[in-house]
Amino acid sequence: MKVLFVAPYFYPKVGGLENYVYNIGKNLAKKHEVIIVTSNHINKHLKIDYLENMKIYKLPITFKLSNTPINLLWIFQVNKILKLEKPDVINAHTPVPFLSEITLFLARFKKIPLYLTYHSGEMKKENRSYLNVIIWIYEAFVLRAIFKLSKKIICYGSTGDYLGSRFGLDNNKIVEIPPGVDSKKFKKIKSLDKLKNNILYLGKIDSTARWKGLDYLFNSIISLLKEGYDLNFNLVGEGDMVDYYSKKYSGLSDKIHFLGPQKYDHLPIIFSQNSLLVLPSVTPSESFGMVLIEANSCELPVIGSKVGGIPYVIKNGYNGILVPPKDVKLLKAAIKNLLNDKSLSKKMGQNGRKMVLEKFSWKKSSSKTELLFGEVQTNENCSS
Repeated sequence: MKVLFVAPYFYPKVGGLENYVYNIGKNLAKKHEVIIVTSNHINKHLKIDYLENMKIYKLPITFKLSNTPINLLWIFQVNKILKLEKPDVINAHTPVPFLSEITLFLARFKKIPLYLTYHSGEMKKENRSYLNVIIWIYEAFVLRAIFKLSKKIICYGSTGDYLGSRFGLDNNKIVEIPPGVDSKKFKKIKSLDKLKNNILYLGKIDSTARWKGLDYLFNSIISLLKEGYDLNFNLVGEGDMVDYYSKKYSGLSDKIHFLGPQKYDHLPIIFSQNSLLVLPSVTPSESFGMVLIEANSCELPVIGSKVGGIPYVIKNGYNGILVPPKDVKLLKAAIKNLLNDKSLSKKMGQNGRKMVLEKFSWKKSSSKTELLFGEVQTNENCSS
Protein backbone atom coordinates (compact mmCIF):
# COMPACT_ATOMS: atom_id res chain seq x y z
CA MET A 1 0.00 0.00 0.00
CA LYS A 2 1.28 3.47 -0.89
CA VAL A 3 0.13 6.20 1.49
CA LEU A 4 0.56 9.90 0.80
CA PHE A 5 0.40 12.20 3.82
CA VAL A 6 -0.17 15.92 3.41
CA ALA A 7 0.72 18.33 6.22
CA PRO A 8 1.31 22.11 6.29
CA TYR A 9 4.53 21.56 8.26
CA PHE A 10 6.61 18.49 9.05
CA TYR A 11 9.47 17.24 11.22
CA PRO A 12 11.95 18.57 12.30
CA LYS A 13 9.62 21.51 12.92
CA VAL A 14 8.25 20.96 16.43
CA GLY A 15 4.48 20.81 16.91
CA GLY A 16 1.66 18.44 17.71
CA LEU A 17 0.50 18.01 14.10
CA GLU A 18 4.06 17.65 12.83
CA ASN A 19 4.87 15.08 15.48
CA TYR A 20 1.70 13.10 14.74
CA VAL A 21 2.38 12.82 11.00
CA TYR A 22 6.05 11.98 11.57
CA ASN A 23 5.37 9.12 13.98
CA ILE A 24 2.41 7.59 12.14
CA GLY A 25 4.32 7.92 8.87
CA LYS A 26 7.56 6.32 10.05
CA ASN A 27 5.67 3.41 11.63
CA LEU A 28 3.67 2.72 8.46
CA ALA A 29 6.89 3.03 6.42
CA LYS A 30 8.15 -0.17 8.04
CA LYS A 31 5.63 -2.13 5.94
CA HIS A 32 4.29 0.27 3.32
CA GLU A 33 5.48 2.97 0.94
CA VAL A 34 5.06 6.40 2.54
CA ILE A 35 5.16 9.78 0.80
CA ILE A 36 5.02 13.10 2.66
CA VAL A 37 3.96 16.35 0.98
CA THR A 38 4.61 19.44 3.09
CA SER A 39 5.87 23.02 2.92
CA ASN A 40 9.52 24.01 3.02
CA HIS A 41 9.66 26.28 6.09
CA ILE A 42 13.45 26.64 5.83
CA ASN A 43 13.85 28.26 2.39
CA LYS A 44 11.93 29.01 -0.80
CA HIS A 45 12.97 25.98 -2.82
CA LEU A 46 11.43 22.69 -3.83
CA LYS A 47 13.32 19.95 -2.06
CA ILE A 48 13.02 16.16 -1.91
CA ASP A 49 14.32 14.48 1.24
CA TYR A 50 14.34 10.94 2.59
CA LEU A 51 13.89 10.09 6.25
CA GLU A 52 13.29 6.70 7.90
CA ASN A 53 11.98 5.12 4.67
CA MET A 54 9.75 8.12 3.94
CA LYS A 55 10.04 10.23 0.78
CA ILE A 56 9.36 13.88 1.58
CA TYR A 57 8.38 16.59 -0.90
CA LYS A 58 9.02 20.04 0.61
CA LEU A 59 7.22 22.70 -1.42
CA PRO A 60 8.33 26.37 -1.43
CA ILE A 61 6.26 28.95 0.45
CA THR A 62 5.46 32.32 -1.17
CA PHE A 63 3.92 33.96 1.92
CA LYS A 64 2.09 33.21 5.16
CA LEU A 65 -1.33 34.28 6.37
CA SER A 66 -1.19 33.97 10.16
CA ASN A 67 0.34 30.48 10.52
CA THR A 68 -0.83 29.27 7.11
CA PRO A 69 1.86 28.71 4.42
CA ILE A 70 0.66 29.60 0.92
CA ASN A 71 1.89 29.25 -2.65
CA LEU A 72 -0.53 29.56 -5.56
CA LEU A 73 1.68 27.28 -7.67
CA TRP A 74 1.15 24.34 -5.31
CA ILE A 75 -1.85 23.15 -7.31
CA PHE A 76 0.45 22.38 -10.24
CA GLN A 77 3.21 20.91 -8.07
CA VAL A 78 0.83 18.66 -6.12
CA ASN A 79 -0.89 17.53 -9.30
CA LYS A 80 2.50 16.52 -10.70
CA ILE A 81 3.33 14.60 -7.50
CA LEU A 82 0.02 12.71 -7.59
CA LYS A 83 0.59 11.72 -11.23
CA LEU A 84 4.11 10.54 -10.43
CA GLU A 85 3.48 8.73 -7.14
CA LYS A 86 -0.01 7.30 -7.79
CA PRO A 87 -0.86 6.75 -4.09
CA ASP A 88 -3.47 4.23 -2.98
CA VAL A 89 -4.60 6.45 -0.10
CA ILE A 90 -4.27 10.12 0.80
CA ASN A 91 -4.32 11.33 4.38
CA ALA A 92 -4.45 15.12 4.72
CA HIS A 93 -3.89 16.93 8.01
CA THR A 94 -5.60 20.20 8.87
CA PRO A 95 -7.12 22.73 9.98
CA VAL A 96 -4.11 24.80 8.85
CA PRO A 97 -5.61 25.29 5.38
CA PHE A 98 -4.56 25.49 1.73
CA LEU A 99 -2.07 22.67 1.02
CA SER A 100 -4.32 19.90 2.32
CA GLU A 101 -7.38 21.33 0.59
CA ILE A 102 -5.58 21.56 -2.77
CA THR A 103 -4.48 17.95 -2.50
CA LEU A 104 -7.90 16.67 -1.46
CA PHE A 105 -9.71 18.38 -4.33
CA LEU A 106 -7.15 17.16 -6.86
CA ALA A 107 -7.36 13.64 -5.46
CA ARG A 108 -11.13 13.69 -5.77
CA PHE A 109 -10.86 14.04 -9.53
CA LYS A 110 -8.32 11.21 -9.63
CA LYS A 111 -10.61 9.03 -7.50
CA ILE A 112 -8.01 8.43 -4.82
CA PRO A 113 -9.54 7.52 -1.42
CA LEU A 114 -9.30 10.46 0.98
CA TYR A 115 -8.95 10.55 4.75
CA LEU A 116 -8.79 13.74 6.76
CA THR A 117 -7.10 14.08 10.14
CA TYR A 118 -8.42 17.11 12.01
CA HIS A 119 -6.15 18.39 14.78
CA SER A 120 -7.98 21.29 16.34
CA GLY A 121 -11.05 22.45 18.12
CA GLU A 122 -12.53 25.88 17.59
CA MET A 123 -10.41 27.99 15.23
CA LYS A 124 -11.81 31.40 16.21
CA LYS A 125 -9.11 33.86 17.29
CA GLU A 126 -9.42 36.32 20.16
CA ASN A 127 -9.17 39.99 19.14
CA ARG A 128 -8.53 39.16 15.47
CA SER A 129 -11.79 40.01 13.70
CA TYR A 130 -10.34 40.01 10.18
CA LEU A 131 -8.98 36.48 10.65
CA ASN A 132 -12.27 35.33 12.12
CA VAL A 133 -14.08 36.43 8.95
CA ILE A 134 -11.68 34.33 6.88
CA ILE A 135 -12.09 31.40 9.30
CA TRP A 136 -15.90 31.66 9.07
CA ILE A 137 -15.75 31.52 5.26
CA TYR A 138 -13.30 28.62 5.37
CA GLU A 139 -15.41 26.60 7.81
CA ALA A 140 -18.73 27.39 6.13
CA PHE A 141 -17.70 26.45 2.60
CA VAL A 142 -14.27 24.83 2.23
CA LEU A 143 -14.16 22.70 5.37
CA ARG A 144 -17.70 21.39 4.99
CA ALA A 145 -16.92 20.37 1.41
CA ILE A 146 -13.75 18.58 2.54
CA PHE A 147 -15.67 16.68 5.18
CA LYS A 148 -18.02 15.42 2.47
CA LEU A 149 -15.12 14.38 0.23
CA SER A 150 -13.40 12.42 2.99
CA LYS A 151 -14.22 8.77 3.66
CA LYS A 152 -13.46 9.21 7.35
CA ILE A 153 -12.43 12.03 9.70
CA ILE A 154 -9.65 11.01 12.07
CA CYS A 155 -9.48 12.99 15.31
CA TYR A 156 -8.69 12.75 19.01
CA GLY A 157 -9.27 14.52 22.31
CA SER A 158 -12.19 16.95 22.21
CA THR A 159 -12.17 17.26 18.41
CA GLY A 160 -14.77 14.55 17.77
CA ASP A 161 -17.29 16.22 20.08
CA TYR A 162 -16.56 19.60 18.51
CA LEU A 163 -17.01 18.35 14.94
CA GLY A 164 -20.27 16.64 15.87
CA SER A 165 -21.77 19.71 17.53
CA ARG A 166 -20.33 22.35 15.17
CA PHE A 167 -20.74 20.60 11.82
CA GLY A 168 -23.26 17.87 12.59
CA LEU A 169 -20.91 15.07 11.56
CA ASP A 170 -22.24 11.59 12.16
CA ASN A 171 -20.35 9.40 14.62
CA ASN A 172 -19.89 6.80 11.87
CA LYS A 173 -17.85 9.37 9.94
CA ILE A 174 -15.47 10.05 12.86
CA VAL A 175 -12.65 7.72 13.91
CA GLU A 176 -10.74 8.27 17.16
CA ILE A 177 -6.99 7.68 16.79
CA PRO A 178 -5.08 9.48 19.55
CA PRO A 179 -1.43 10.45 19.34
CA GLY A 180 1.18 8.45 21.19
CA VAL A 181 4.51 8.74 22.91
CA ASP A 182 7.72 6.84 22.32
CA SER A 183 8.00 5.79 25.96
CA LYS A 184 11.46 4.30 25.38
CA LYS A 185 12.79 7.74 24.47
CA PHE A 186 10.47 9.80 26.66
CA LYS A 187 11.39 8.59 30.10
CA LYS A 188 12.74 10.21 33.23
CA ILE A 189 16.50 10.70 33.28
CA LYS A 190 17.15 10.11 36.96
CA SER A 191 20.67 11.52 36.90
CA LEU A 192 19.10 14.92 36.12
CA ASP A 193 16.46 14.66 38.83
CA LYS A 194 18.25 17.09 41.13
CA LEU A 195 16.81 20.45 40.19
CA LYS A 196 13.73 21.64 42.04
CA ASN A 197 11.13 24.39 41.75
CA ASN A 198 11.56 24.59 37.98
CA ILE A 199 8.31 25.36 36.16
CA LEU A 200 8.14 24.56 32.45
CA TYR A 201 6.08 25.95 29.59
CA LEU A 202 6.59 24.32 26.19
CA GLY A 203 4.77 25.70 23.16
CA LYS A 204 4.34 28.68 20.90
CA ILE A 205 5.30 32.11 22.22
CA ASP A 206 3.53 33.91 19.42
CA SER A 207 0.87 36.57 18.89
CA THR A 208 -1.11 34.04 16.81
CA ALA A 209 -1.21 31.74 19.84
CA ARG A 210 -2.43 34.05 22.60
CA TRP A 211 -5.04 31.38 23.29
CA LYS A 212 -2.24 29.38 24.92
CA GLY A 213 -2.83 31.61 27.96
CA LEU A 214 0.79 32.48 28.60
CA ASP A 215 -0.11 35.89 30.09
CA TYR A 216 -2.06 34.19 32.87
CA LEU A 217 0.84 31.87 33.62
CA PHE A 218 3.25 34.81 33.77
CA ASN A 219 0.94 36.57 36.23
CA SER A 220 0.88 33.48 38.44
CA ILE A 221 4.66 33.14 38.35
CA ILE A 222 5.23 36.82 39.16
CA SER A 223 2.84 36.55 42.10
CA LEU A 224 4.72 33.51 43.44
CA LEU A 225 8.04 35.31 43.10
CA LYS A 226 6.64 38.29 45.03
CA GLU A 227 5.66 35.86 47.80
CA GLY A 228 9.29 34.83 48.03
CA TYR A 229 9.17 31.47 46.23
CA ASP A 230 12.60 30.38 44.99
CA LEU A 231 11.73 29.13 41.51
CA ASN A 232 12.74 29.26 37.87
CA PHE A 233 10.31 29.68 35.00
CA ASN A 234 11.64 27.98 31.85
CA LEU A 235 10.02 28.62 28.47
CA VAL A 236 10.76 26.40 25.49
CA GLY A 237 9.50 27.64 22.14
CA GLU A 238 9.72 30.48 19.70
CA GLY A 239 7.57 33.23 18.24
CA ASP A 240 7.19 36.97 17.82
CA MET A 241 6.26 37.46 21.50
CA VAL A 242 9.62 36.33 22.89
CA ASP A 243 11.12 39.82 22.61
CA TYR A 244 8.00 41.36 24.15
CA TYR A 245 8.09 39.12 27.22
CA SER A 246 11.88 39.35 27.50
CA LYS A 247 11.71 43.14 27.70
CA LYS A 248 8.65 43.16 29.96
CA TYR A 249 10.31 40.88 32.50
CA SER A 250 13.93 41.94 31.93
CA GLY A 251 14.33 42.63 35.65
CA LEU A 252 13.70 38.94 36.36
CA SER A 253 16.15 37.46 33.86
CA ASP A 254 17.69 35.36 36.63
CA LYS A 255 14.29 33.70 37.24
CA ILE A 256 12.62 33.70 33.82
CA HIS A 257 14.54 31.85 31.12
CA PHE A 258 13.71 31.79 27.40
CA LEU A 259 15.39 28.62 26.15
CA GLY A 260 14.28 28.98 22.54
CA PRO A 261 13.20 26.07 20.34
CA GLN A 262 14.69 22.71 21.26
CA LYS A 263 15.30 19.61 19.18
CA TYR A 264 12.61 17.01 19.70
CA ASP A 265 15.12 14.43 20.87
CA HIS A 266 16.28 16.84 23.57
CA LEU A 267 12.84 17.15 25.20
CA PRO A 268 13.24 14.22 27.64
CA ILE A 269 16.23 16.07 29.11
CA ILE A 270 14.17 19.26 29.42
CA PHE A 271 11.33 17.39 31.15
CA SER A 272 13.74 15.67 33.53
CA GLN A 273 15.22 19.01 34.59
CA ASN A 274 11.90 20.51 35.63
CA SER A 275 9.46 20.05 38.51
CA LEU A 276 6.18 20.44 36.63
CA LEU A 277 4.73 21.53 33.29
CA VAL A 278 1.89 23.99 32.79
CA LEU A 279 -0.40 24.26 29.76
CA PRO A 280 -2.65 27.27 30.54
CA SER A 281 -4.71 27.38 27.31
CA VAL A 282 -7.88 29.46 27.42
CA THR A 283 -9.95 28.29 24.42
CA PRO A 284 -11.18 24.99 22.92
CA SER A 285 -8.52 25.41 20.22
CA GLU A 286 -6.40 23.21 22.49
CA SER A 287 -7.95 19.95 21.34
CA PHE A 288 -5.54 17.61 23.15
CA GLY A 289 -2.20 18.92 24.42
CA MET A 290 0.48 16.58 23.10
CA VAL A 291 3.07 18.06 25.44
CA LEU A 292 1.06 16.81 28.42
CA ILE A 293 1.50 13.12 27.63
CA GLU A 294 5.14 13.63 26.66
CA ALA A 295 5.79 15.26 30.03
CA ASN A 296 3.83 12.54 31.85
CA SER A 297 5.87 9.88 30.07
CA CYS A 298 8.93 11.43 31.74
CA GLU A 299 7.14 11.27 35.12
CA LEU A 300 6.55 15.02 35.16
CA PRO A 301 3.27 16.14 36.77
CA VAL A 302 1.20 18.56 34.70
CA ILE A 303 -1.21 21.44 35.24
CA GLY A 304 -3.69 22.42 32.56
CA SER A 305 -6.81 24.45 31.98
CA LYS A 306 -10.16 22.72 32.05
CA VAL A 307 -10.85 23.53 28.41
CA GLY A 308 -10.84 21.79 25.03
CA GLY A 309 -9.13 18.41 25.04
CA ILE A 310 -6.96 18.96 28.12
CA PRO A 311 -9.41 17.14 30.44
CA TYR A 312 -9.11 14.12 28.12
CA VAL A 313 -5.46 13.90 29.17
CA ILE A 314 -5.33 15.24 32.73
CA LYS A 315 -7.28 13.24 35.29
CA ASN A 316 -7.58 15.79 38.06
CA GLY A 317 -5.65 14.70 41.12
CA TYR A 318 -4.23 11.62 39.39
CA ASN A 319 -1.58 12.66 36.87
CA GLY A 320 -1.98 16.40 37.24
CA ILE A 321 -4.27 19.26 38.23
CA LEU A 322 -7.02 20.95 36.22
CA VAL A 323 -7.83 24.63 36.77
CA PRO A 324 -10.43 26.96 35.19
CA PRO A 325 -9.05 28.90 32.20
CA LYS A 326 -7.85 32.46 32.87
CA ASP A 327 -8.01 31.94 36.66
CA VAL A 328 -4.66 33.27 37.89
CA LYS A 329 -5.51 32.65 41.54
CA LEU A 330 -6.32 28.94 41.14
CA LEU A 331 -3.46 28.41 38.68
CA LYS A 332 -1.09 29.87 41.25
CA ALA A 333 -2.59 27.65 43.96
CA ALA A 334 -2.10 24.53 41.81
CA ILE A 335 1.56 25.40 41.19
CA LYS A 336 2.10 26.03 44.92
CA ASN A 337 0.45 22.71 45.74
CA LEU A 338 2.89 20.74 43.59
CA LEU A 339 5.93 22.75 44.65
CA ASN A 340 5.12 22.35 48.35
CA ASP A 341 4.09 18.68 48.27
CA LYS A 342 6.95 16.77 46.68
CA SER A 343 5.34 13.42 47.55
CA LEU A 344 2.15 14.36 45.69
CA SER A 345 4.16 15.70 42.76
CA LYS A 346 6.17 12.47 42.51
CA LYS A 347 3.03 10.32 42.71
CA MET A 348 1.28 12.28 39.95
CA GLY A 349 4.35 11.94 37.75
CA GLN A 350 4.43 8.18 38.27
CA ASN A 351 0.71 7.94 37.57
CA GLY A 352 1.24 9.92 34.38
CA ARG A 353 3.86 7.47 33.17
CA LYS A 354 1.54 4.57 33.95
CA MET A 355 -1.32 6.23 32.01
CA VAL A 356 0.88 6.84 28.97
CA LEU A 357 2.03 3.21 28.87
CA GLU A 358 -1.58 2.03 29.04
CA LYS A 359 -3.26 4.47 26.64
CA PHE A 360 -0.85 6.38 24.40
CA SER A 361 1.38 4.32 22.13
CA TRP A 362 2.45 5.20 18.58
CA LYS A 363 2.43 1.49 17.80
CA LYS A 364 -1.26 1.23 18.73
CA SER A 365 -2.17 4.43 16.89
CA SER A 366 -0.25 3.38 13.77
CA SER A 367 -1.93 -0.05 13.78
CA LYS A 368 -5.37 1.59 13.92
CA THR A 369 -4.39 3.88 11.05
CA GLU A 370 -3.07 0.96 8.99
CA LEU A 371 -6.30 -1.00 9.51
CA LEU A 372 -8.39 2.02 8.54
CA PHE A 373 -6.45 2.66 5.32
CA GLY A 374 -6.38 -1.06 4.59
CA GLU A 375 -10.17 -1.08 4.37
CA VAL A 376 -9.83 0.74 1.06
CA GLN A 377 -7.88 -2.01 -0.63
CA THR A 378 -10.09 -4.68 0.93
CA ASN A 379 -13.23 -2.99 -0.39
CA GLU A 380 -11.67 -2.50 -3.82
CA ASN A 381 -10.68 -6.16 -4.01
CA CYS A 382 -14.19 -7.22 -2.99
CA SER A 383 -15.83 -4.96 -5.57
CA SER A 384 -13.57 -6.22 -8.36
